[in-house]
Amino acid sequence: MRHLPTYPYYLLLCLLYLLLPSSNANIDSWYYAACVKHSENLINSHHLLFNVFGRIFYVTLHTIYKGTDALHALFIMNALAAAVSLLYFFKILILLKQNKEVAMALTLFCGSCFGFFRFATDAETYILPLSFSLISTYYYIRSTSIASILIASFFSALAVLTHQLHLWWSLAICLHLLINKNIQLSKKIGFIVLQFLIPLSYFIAFKFNQNIQTNFITFILGEYSKGNAGIDVSFNSIILTGINSVRTIFQIHGNIGLLLERYPFVFALVFSSMVYIIFHFHKKNRLNLHMVRKKDASTFSSLFLTAFILHLIFAFVSSGNAEFMVMLPFLAVAYFAGKFEFKSLRPALPLTLCLLIWNLSVGIVPNYFLNFNSTLAQEKMMLDNPKALFLWQNKPLIENRICYKFGFHHPYKFLDYDSLEISLENNAVIYTDIGKTNEPINRQSFFKSPVFKFGTGIKLSKIDSFDNFYGKNYIQLISKP
Repeated sequence: MRHLPTYPYYLLLCLLYLLLPSSNANIDSWYYAACVKHSENLINSHHLLFNVFGRIFYVTLHTIYKGTDALHALFIMNALAAAVSLLYFFKILILLKQNKEVAMALTLFCGSCFGFFRFATDAETYILPLSFSLISTYYYIRSTSIASILIASFFSALAVLTHQLHLWWSLAICLHLLINKNIQLSKKIGFIVLQFLIPLSYFIAFKFNQNIQTNFITFILGEYSKGNAGIDVSFNSIILTGINSVRTIFQIHGNIGLLLERYPFVFALVFSSMVYIIFHFHKKNRLNLHMVRKKDASTFSSLFLTAFILHLIFAFVSSGNAEFMVMLPFLAVAYFAGKFEFKSLRPALPLTLCLLIWNLSVGIVPNYFLNFNSTLAQEKMMLDNPKALFLWQNKPLIENRICYKFGFHHPYKFLDYDSLEISLENNAVIYTDIGKTNEPINRQSFFKSPVFKFGTGIKLSKIDSFDNFYGKNYIQLISKP
């Protein structure tokens, strides 16, 4: 058991990232893919260089294979970045003096966590900067030379430039660097000087991007300056932080009940497998966590703890945003790896295997095979009626999918709720899917009442129907009674 080969499991996990891309790419994923495909809006305040990296990667793949799709290019880029993340996390654990078997087992645990797996199979912006932060941390811990510290600083800056969220990880490294008396002054100066790549890159992007019509500070603040994002310290934030902290490790979602109801035999097999794995390993090896506190605990534990706390606080004040928690399992495991010596990987492997089976069964595999966000009927209605107006319940998703297909200057017109009355007065033809009785159980439906309800002065006529995972839904013509 001690010499159980774990490396094939690492390769298998990385292969799953590549083979199971989501069929339910979210709103932002379609937007990034549209930017990459049409080479527009490549510079974004909150993830300055992500679309630039995506465009380079897409063009490279397209040169090799002309049939490359921009969305799937981003899927592949994130899957590869996930593999790099796990590789460097494994190397970090080795530097923290864990043996190879334990280091790989802990790496597999982090790679099986739902938050990481979810974004490794999507086109979102959270995996690539994580890989850069892990590379930076690896070179920082092994900083035997000025070259290592400069490489660490470069990748730390690159992580922030790929997503501002990693400012907190970078800040944790800087704090650790400044208070560590064992690090030479020249290395401290080298690391901090190279961090000025961050404001310099933002200034260059601001100065030479003709599409930016704001001042420099407003550009850096992005959606916060527009009021589309902000600080939220409320009871809902506490609840969502708790839910999403758990969900970052294993998937919990309103869809699980429907999946159990629709595929009972599959889940009977899943549960049986998990129970067998736990009892089998517990009977033979005891699932006790064999770890002891290190006599020479790593001084880098404080770095991981600081980064963990900063990221968790920021996720909390951002309405408990699950997207901002993807790095938390890595930081938590690294903290304990620095403090304790894990004597055996026996407890980790069966629990990690159960975690992987669960997240695949209720999250990743359904997202690959099933379509929870069916918008094909709405898109077809738009293509068949180019002069009409459209009031869609999930306007951002459909708009981004249309932009992906036709570019950002397409002729199709989306209607806002506030413009409905005047559009009816002007005898516009208006279609809607609002009022769907079957829709996803999600964060919005959990905390908020329906966004919009039609008044009595509105006539709705069913024009078309479509099925999604939740049942039959309708597209209706809006008119005056």
